[in-house]
Amino acid sequence: DYEAEAKAFIYHKESTNRTDAINPTSGACGLGQALPCSKLPCSLQDYSCQDQWFTNYMSERYGSWVAAKAYWSCIGSCSNKYGTITKTATWW
Repeated sequence: DYEAEAKAFIYHKESTNRTDAINPTSGACGLGQALPCSKLPCSLQDYSCQDQWFTNYMSERYGSWVAAKAYWSCIGSCSNKYGTITKTATWW
């Protein structure tokens, strides 16, 4: 299904689907790279909790995993529920 594929794409790009992934530059962490890491309400070993937290974050900001993937992949004028920005490259 498209939603599952989009979620898998994002988790792979952000953390290679690792709950314990930490960005050495920004300090972002987890499956979807929470920034700051302290926003994440669970341990770096808890897949279920991280998945639920990132799914809630995605839903509030984008509405669906498919829309989140489109925003992640967008170059140029890119919109989400908070507005439109101009991106010169995909994240990250």
